[in-house]
Amino acid sequence: MADEHDLTISTVALDALVPDPTNARRHNQRNLDAIRGSLARWGQVEPIVVQKGTRRIVAGHGRVEALRALGRTHAAIVEIDVDGVEATALSIALNRTAELASWEDDVLASLLESLPDDSVGAAGFAPDEVEALLAGLTEAAEFAPVGEDEQSRLDEKAPTVCPKCGHEWVE
Repeated sequence: MADEHDLTISTVALDALVPDPTNARRHNQRNLDAIRGSLARWGQVEPIVVQKGTRRIVAGHGRVEALRALGRTHAAIVEIDVDGVEATALSIALNRTAELASWEDDVLASLLESLPDDSVGAAGFAPDEVEALLAGLTEAAEFAPVGEDEQSRLDEKAPTVCPKCGHEWVE
């Protein structure tokens, strides 16, 4: 089992960071626009992960590019004491584990509907994507039979769930 890291966040000049020339993750324009939108709206809330000593970027190439596009000169980083091979493996793992996740479409649709339009855009969703998501849920609901147990659940007021902490309450 790997040792736990002491995670200390510091701020450094973007020019002090070294892009990984073997980074396999690519950021298309839509992805960079979404990252820029998030950074413009909420600032940098997640540090760039870099290899200690070399400041080689392990995770955060897209954020670094977006920060530069926004005219920023510094970034929050966390340095991880790993060798080159482990830095590469960690970079792949951080990207791969994120892409293996999926959305609960009904929960996502509800959350997106509750946000102001500028927050939806900053979260990386275009209005047509939200409409398609909602249309897909409506279409699926039209064809799904509702059993007695399910109807009973639908008759109850659904709880509101805090997207940050998961606390639920009924209004």
